[in-house]
Amino acid sequence: MPETLACRTVLDLRCRNDKFISQTLLLAAGWHRHCAGHSALEVMYVGEPDGLVSSFLESISAACIPCAPGANDDFSRSSNKIQGAGPDRAGRRVLLVDNDVCFVGPLDALASIPANAIAASEAGNLRVSQTQWTLIGEELGLPLIHRRFHPVNARPDVLGSPLATEGAEPPERPLYLNSGVILFPVGHDHREPWLAHQRRIHAHFHDHPARTSAVDESDQAGFATSVAAHGDFAWLPLRFNYRRGCFHLGLEPADRISILHLTGDVANGSELDISDRIEAYWQKFVRPGIASIASSIDPAEAHRRTTIASDVQAALLELARDYDLDELLRAIRRSRAMIA
Repeated sequence: MPETLACRTVLDLRCRNDKFISQTLLLAAGWHRHCAGHSALEVMYVGEPDGLVSSFLESISAACIPCAPGANDDFSRSSNKIQGAGPDRAGRRVLLVDNDVCFVGPLDALASIPANAIAASEAGNLRVSQTQWTLIGEELGLPLIHRRFHPVNARPDVLGSPLATEGAEPPERPLYLNSGVILFPVGHDHREPWLAHQRRIHAHFHDHPARTSAVDESDQAGFATSVAAHGDFAWLPLRFNYRRGCFHLGLEPADRISILHLTGDVANGSELDISDRIEAYWQKFVRPGIASIASSIDPAEAHRRTTIASDVQAALLELARDYDLDELLRAIRRSRAMIA
């Protein structure tokens, strides 16, 4: 199958906490197992290269590409992902993903996304208030797209309760997207508009009474308005940005999930192996969410959701084991400690 997709992530190696490295190793292993036959992987890195990380990536035919910090690095380290929002030189669509993403299935179904559209999924929560959107639209004059949608963590539990379908049409609201998995059109360069919109929003709210981190530091408000400026948008199905809230609702069977997005962090992550981090993540974010609603839904449905989560966790642990990621991370830590 020809490569029609360039998967891309931006790894910040300046951080002493190695969670970004840990996440990227798992991301790369998942890509190699499930996606290497029909896509490329590019890991763009900010900071000094790490020889062990580079060697592993090169061993699985992933490209390591140095890049400078982005223009908004002074107030938003997460905005360095925007360095990866440029076009692919080989003429493929770019799938930009955060480090905390893991590939667990094929990506060929992305070919059905309209060719000129930027595609992304709804955010987990509505972190930007209506008051803030009004200021962004009216005082800054940035464009907004309005759509009917629920954020992932507020979706009605239509599988768990028939009553959830009553009056469940979502309200129309300004489009607010999760920027952890984005599909861009061929040849599209989204860096400048995204950076410019984020900086304008940051500057407007930095000393404003309505300031929150969602408009002062996060890249997502600027992403939403820059998508509106682009004009052509498509929803990215949640099986390509499957987060903890999706597990809680059992939105997809395990064999239909293609991209996991493991948002959030666990305690003492810099001391954990990758396998231990996966277990800690499930204990903190996945299992409790299912357990909290288990008593209010049919036992068979609760069991189905628990099984989905367990099967996906087992697949991640298998990845870590098969690619010897725990030992690799330990070696990286030893090497970084010697340098420090």
